[in-house]
Amino acid sequence: MKVHRFLERIHYNDDVNNSIACLTKLEQHFLKYIPFENLDIINKKATACSLEDIYNKIVIENKGGVCYETNRLFYWALTELGFDVRIIAAEMFPGAELKQQFYHMALIVCLDDNLYLVDVGNGKYFGGPININAKTQHIGEGISYKIANYNDNFLGLYEFKHNAWKCRYAFDLSVKAFGYFKDARWFTECSIKSKFNKKILVSIFKTNYRLTLSGDTLVKTCYKTRSKQKTIITSDVLDAVIASFYYNTT
Repeated sequence: MKVHRFLERIHYNDDVNNSIACLTKLEQHFLKYIPFENLDIINKKATACSLEDIYNKIVIENKGGVCYETNRLFYWALTELGFDVRIIAAEMFPGAELKQQFYHMALIVCLDDNLYLVDVGNGKYFGGPININAKTQHIGEGISYKIANYNDNFLGLYEFKHNAWKCRYAFDLSVKAFGYFKDARWFTECSIKSKFNKKILVSIFKTNYRLTLSGDTLVKTCYKTRSKQKTIITSDVLDAVIASFYYNTT
């Protein structure tokens, strides 16, 4: 595995250094060129498990993936590039109480004595790496995000929607090995409660809008207005529409 091939995959041509500016650009490029998608799961194929398999799938075969694939690949790449990175687990949409379902993988990067939440596997751009101690708001895709206490033991990534702050996911800073997510991967791929094994989901971050294929519906969401343009995709053009996610023109 070669990190320069990864940088080519995400079309990153700038200098690499241990700075927040570089980390931000790397995250943006990853999200612009590597889709969040569940095609293997829909096709009854297990998600890539080993790092080599993930690298081959995303970098060599030009595919995307779910959080266990995309964030693990980014963890490897950032480590190879000299960043101090750790893997954490998060619970999606916990509501008022945690369900103890920490099935989402995310990353923490330690940089200049600060800890930043980095996530290329959630189907959203949160406006860049978020300093977990700065208490500042970020704007990503036209939505405000912040990190605040979820309870005495957990932090929350909050998003401002419908005139209220809602917890998108809760997490703590305990470091997880990839093997920790074995049960989470099974749930994502096989459980009847999983939303990822029901219909096609492919989503990509672009400069002014997000493009998402959900089942047979293509949705273009404008960041500035939050308006949604929906198109029904017929079976005869489905493969071509899916293929269009794997290159970024805007």
